[in-house]
Amino acid sequence: MNIHSKYVHLIVLNIMVVMLPSCAIKARPYTPTDTGDVSYLRIVSPPGYELPETTYVYTYKSPDSCKGRYYLQGFKWIDKSSFSYIKINSGEVFALSLQPFWLGTNYGSRGCHVGVSFTPQRNRYYTAILKAKREDDYCYVAIRSSEYPNSELIDVPTERKEMGGSPMDEDSSFCK
Repeated sequence: MNIHSKYVHLIVLNIMVVMLPSCAIKARPYTPTDTGDVSYLRIVSPPGYELPETTYVYTYKSPDSCKGRYYLQGFKWIDKSSFSYIKINSGEVFALSLQPFWLGTNYGSRGCHVGVSFTPQRNRYYTAILKAKREDDYCYVAIRSSEYPNSELIDVPTERKEMGGSPMDEDSSFCK
């Protein structure tokens, strides 16, 4: 095996290692427990902020340590700035993290990761407002709620999560 083919094999191996976490994430979709105590969550990005098509949205089995990552399935594009509502558990701490990821030749591959936790109340509608800027890797998330899907939004007390963790292990802790 010459040096060129060893280099190609190393590149392929690195690509596979990078791709495996995304496969594991999709294999672990979040589904609320079947107790009937649910609330609803959507993600929006206000005008003037980018929400790239590759935006990862996670929740966790253990919200205090962000351990046991789940991919939130069920989000669908409405107008490229918001997702539809999905059901989430209510009455218990819910950790949410968002990771927009931009690809492009001008900026290379860039992203940021931001998280919060809150305790959803039964039958309330929650909106996670994501603000992100590609140029400076700026990320911000706030949670608002309402009694009905299109009612006036009010602030929800949240705890900010410092995100980190190893993307290679879905069961590791992703926050402090």
